[in-house]
Amino acid sequence: MVKVCYLKPHELEFHTAAGALSSGKDKTIKLHPVQSPDNMAETFIHEIIHQLDYELQLGLTEKQTHRLAVGLYAVFACNANTFDFKVMFP
Repeated sequence: MVKVCYLKPHELEFHTAAGALSSGKDKTIKLHPVQSPDNMAETFIHEIIHQLDYELQLGLTEKQTHRLAVGLYAVFACNANTFDFKVMFP
């Protein structure tokens, strides 16, 4: 299972440009807390793809990971009424 949390205040100064940090080995995703909701969602999807890549040894490039994240985010955003994320992920 992957643990998701926010970057801690002492970590923020080193990662101001990054939307998140992901460690497949530690199975953690640390999101930067100061992002727009849309950017946070896309970043989260991006980091999930990195985790899947690590676990399944897919060998995705950063460009492929980015494109998949943008595409999946677009699908979810354009169909937001189809999915009740509060029910799916309480």
